[in-house]
Amino acid sequence: MRSGSRLIAVQNGVRPARVLAINLKTDGTLDSVEELAAARPEMKDITLGSLSEETFNFIADAGWRFFEPGQTPPVDGRSPSILTIALGQ
Repeated sequence: MRSGSRLIAVQNGVRPARVLAINLKTDGTLDSVEELAAARPEMKDITLGSLSEETFNFIADAGWRFFEPGQTPPVDGRSPSILTIALGQ
């Protein structure tokens, strides 16, 4: 997702999972990469995000791990955890 001259990215499938800001130069080439959040205890299974002018909201615990072989999904239901990062450009 683009926020000004930054791309905001969720990097899952790696340890630790993280949210990144990929900073671009005015010509669109890579300037730098900044880690916005990583290895927080509530970030068990990050995925999908939504961008506003000043914040990035993302699902921190989607629950995909419950659908891996040998795992049982919770029967009482659950709500995914949503975290917010202030972008403060």
